[in-house]
Amino acid sequence: GQPPKRSSGGSRRQPQCDDRLGAQQAPPPEGLRGHWNTSSGEVCRIQEDHSILWSDGAKTYISVPFESKLAMVLDGETYSAELVSGKLVWDDGDVWIRAREVEGAVGAAASAPALPAAVLPMSPPSGPS
Repeated sequence: GQPPKRSSGGSRRQPQCDDRLGAQQAPPPEGLRGHWNTSSGEVCRIQEDHSILWSDGAKTYISVPFESKLAMVLDGETYSAELVSGKLVWDDGDVWIRAREVEGAVGAAASAPALPAAVLPMSPPSGPS
């Protein structure tokens, strides 16, 4: 049968590897970290703690065996991806593209205050004196 897609179902995103894995490794390379759009349109984020944070708040822990590769276990199946021309190409045919970090993206800096609009002091109109 078809391998499960990373963007369907709920139970398949439960961590299947040791939660302490991230503490034993350096963070994933910057080229892998950040927001990604999956083939099905879901936005997820690869985080410094060696996890993928999904839009429903669930986490899947990953391993990063090489600078441009990662692997994860979902429902007992291991999936691997390689960074190719700025896209994550998975061994099951799924392709993730880099997402813009927009408002509402998973884990976006919602806690960061919005920058206030520049306020210019308005001087009263000058009339003839």
